[in-house]
Amino acid sequence: MQKRLKAILDIQELDMKMIRLILLRKDRKKELHHIASLRADLKEQLEEKQKDIVNLAVEISAKENYIQEIKEKMKRLEERQGSVKKVDEFNALTQETTALERKKINSEHKASDLIDQKNSEEEILQKITDSLQESEESSKALEAEIGSSVRAINEEGRELKQQRDLLQETVDKELLKVYEKLLQNKRA
Repeated sequence: MQKRLKAILDIQELDMKMIRLILLRKDRKKELHHIASLRADLKEQLEEKQKDIVNLAVEISAKENYIQEIKEKMKRLEERQGSVKKVDEFNALTQETTALERKKINSEHKASDLIDQKNSEEEILQKITDSLQESEESSKALEAEIGSSVRAINEEGRELKQQRDLLQETVDKELLKVYEKLLQNKRA
């Protein structure tokens, strides 16, 4: 009887080693997934910053076009001022020119703020790009190590399975059925 139980205990020991290997392999695969997830997050941030920079460039261009339009209006008003003979008309044109000058100054400030914001976003983009590149370089080695570890775990698992299969042939079949039923109940 002891000899029959000893064989079942040997099978149980092999099963426990295989279970530990399965859990270890699962953890290693989670690490791979985590690395991929971090890289995907960085790529998403990179794309988002690129879109923000493009939007800022469009806004800056629109402001610069608006400023140019104001300058052209001011030039036309100044030309008209030279040909005006009435003081009231001259004063009205002067007020209009002054109002356009304020709009121009305000738009130039806004354009300047947008340029500063764009420069800041470009710096952040560069940091994200550097971080992504660094991450990809460092993760390659880690992914290779994890992949190697998973292959070693799989190989060790195959060896344990072969040992178990050989040992299983020598065990009392009824006792093995009881053990496997208990093992299944424990997993459930």
